[in-house]
Amino acid sequence: MRALTLASVAAAALVLSACSSATVDNSADNAADSAVPSSVAPLERNKDLDATSGESEPEEADSSESAAEPQPQDQGAQEIEEIPDAPPREEGEQELLDAMGEAGINVGGVEDQLITAARAACNQEDQVTVQAIAGQLIEQGRTELAIGEVVTLIEDTARTGYCQ
Repeated sequence: MRALTLASVAAAALVLSACSSATVDNSADNAADSAVPSSVAPLERNKDLDATSGESEPEEADSSESAAEPQPQDQGAQEIEEIPDAPPREEGEQELLDAMGEAGINVGGVEDQLITAARAACNQEDQVTVQAIAGQLIEQGRTELAIGEVVTLIEDTARTGYCQ
């Protein structure tokens, strides 16, 4: 039994010692021993004829022409004094937002999304946008209405006063 245990321990030691070193060692100590070049010399090309296409390369541009044009310069950020006004709303958009606000939706900050939902409600082929925006309004806590009520509200409000 002792011989079997000793043989097992010896076999395990041999296996572990064989696996103890890496095939490739990229450590800093090894980097000093091997001097591998870190760059490759550029290729020389024939300026008269491109060997692969048989076409002549174009002549280099005159450097005096390009030097006359000013190059764009990076500039630092500038602090704004006040927030710019929003562009004016199209006809019917403010009435649409007012109607949704009176019906129980907090429209502040999501005006563009509600107008997009109204446009989607006007499009008979788009069946998912209104439902998606209604779900977002509920998840954002902008209404206490149920999902079906919000969808119906957006669709009815859009069709009665917004769709053309």
